[in-house]
Amino acid sequence: SYLPDDILVKVDRMSMAHSLEVRSPFMDYRLVEFLSKVPMQYKLHKGESKIILRDYVKQRFPAASRRSKHGFEAPVAKWLSGPLYERFMDLLSNSTDTFIKTDYIRRLCMEHANTRKDHSKVLWPVYVLLSWRASPGR
Repeated sequence: SYLPDDILVKVDRMSMAHSLEVRSPFMDYRLVEFLSKVPMQYKLHKGESKIILRDYVKQRFPAASRRSKHGFEAPVAKWLSGPLYERFMDLLSNSTDTFIKTDYIRRLCMEHANTRKDHSKVLWPVYVLLSWRASPGR
């Protein structure tokens, strides 16, 4: 459910928004049918999956085979310490919400901006909530 409900939706929306042609690899039904007939020992060995694919990549693209896996995440941590920092401070200053401890959140923002610690997992939901609360017509 992760692919159709999350990743593929994001890729589809962003590629359409920027007029890009995007192909999702390994989504062809013929490949799935073929792989369903491949014996398990060629798919999984000593806890390592995708053996055929890994061997192919090592032969064809040796440098790429050494690269670690990367997720598809927005650079929220950078945004909060860079272009969104001042806006976040303004939102906190103008907040009338009593359930948000603005002094505590402001301290986390400053720590985050000074790269002492990544607080983006806590700060991002607060930023989104305050932005929504401050939006006109809400």
